Amino acid sequence: MADLVIGAPARRREWIIEPYLEHVMEACGQAHVEPEFVFVVPKDDPTIDLIRSRMSEPFAGGAKVDFILTDEEPAPHDKRTWGPVRLRLMVDLRNRLLRRVRQLAPLAFLSLDTDILIAPGAIQAALEGLQCYRGTDVSGKPWQYDAVGMRTYMSILGNQFPSQGQLVNNHLMNRTDWIKGTHPADVIMAAKLMGPAAYKVDYEFHTEGEDVGWSVACARFGVKLGYCADAKAKHVMRPIDLTALDERVGF
Repeated sequence: MADLVIGAPARRREWIIEPYLEHVMEACGQAHVEPEFVFVVPKDDPTIDLIRSRMSEPFAGGAKVDFILTDEEPAPHDKRTWGPVRLRLMVDLRNRLLRRVRQLAPLAFLSLDTDILIAPGAIQAALEGLQCYRGTDVSGKPWQYDAVGMRTYMSILGNQFPSQGQLVNNHLMNRTDWIKGTHPADVIMAAKLMGPAAYKVDYEFHTEGEDVGWSVACARFGVKLGYCADAKAKHVMRPIDLTALDERVGF
């Protein structure tokens, strides 16, 4: 059984995949976990060779990498066009990934979008949040989170759209920008550390994205979600921002 499986779709991510892997391996080292990787990639995508080459280097520590190859046509560059067709495709791709994760049966699965760079302490902080049943919240009730989101943002600028929120009439709202601690959430997105109860839940279509659809399904199955503001992650939504400082997360 693997300690931790990490993965996501990786369509045309050659501009970021190498720092993505470097940040992940550093965070795994700080958390003292040995990862395996699974990526869902179009079969002719140049990202594949970059992952294989980079993960063959000593810094990767021999971590196993697996690919789920698709017939999806690689885009000429990374496009963010999110109509119903694309959203349904993402549901399918992420569920293919989850089926592989269930076969591997890790202690935890980090669903980490491949345009996100995590801080060195992010995995350790999120793992501690995943085990909050060992403590209590301010009201004295026991905490228990089956999945924990990392703190990142779903917009290039501003803090109005953190990667968590509450569901109101089946819509994502009330997105408080927590800056420390672990808090209950109805929806977590983009960087999610899942225990077994959480990675057994399939993604579902939702007009606000497959992460929202998955979170809605988690609520239906009694899977509890938390958001760890101390697990920081930089969402690089454009190649020009790759080396820019995101003051919201500090790097």
